[in-house]
Amino acid sequence: GNQRGYLIEYDNVTNRLRALFSEAGTSNISVPGTVLGAPSAGTLYHMVFVYDAVARLARFYINGVLQSTVASSIGIFDNTADFFIGAFQTGTFGNLDGRVARAAVWKRALSAADIAEHYNGGFGKRFVSFSPGLVVGLEAVWDLTELTGSRADSVGANTLTATGTPLCAQGPFGNTLTDVNTVTANT
Repeated sequence: GNQRGYLIEYDNVTNRLRALFSEAGTSNISVPGTVLGAPSAGTLYHMVFVYDAVARLARFYINGVLQSTVASSIGIFDNTADFFIGAFQTGTFGNLDGRVARAAVWKRALSAADIAEHYNGGFGKRFVSFSPGLVVGLEAVWDLTELTGSRADSVGANTLTATGTPLCAQGPFGNTLTDVNTVTANT
């Protein structure tokens, strides 16, 4: 379709995690997870895609480590499609076969220091623990450990609605993590 913006996915051809973004809405530019190598099943990863509109650079971090940087000539396409977590689009195509604990969106490019703080040595940080600097430009935060129903936004009004029947399982520190969790919000 012509509504592509950005996504993070597992590429089964290269056996790597990667971020993708589109400048025109019709094709993708890959920002590969080259440093990590092949991901391991059953392992929790902290993944961050950053687009710096001023520098026109896309950066992809896994577990607080910069994986790769890709230059952009015109920026990310400003699409009107729904926002998904755990799926590529409506339906069964591209659904995540995994778990998502939390998701967040900022309206600014995060620095390497911001990402290191958020990663927190592998423990992650919940919204209530963010420093004042990390809250700057924060648009939405979703704790996806709810067993059923919609996912409330901790900072705004961007409530996510479950599509299909997301499953839950025990996660780190006793929290539940959603499995094949496809949630959408109108943007």
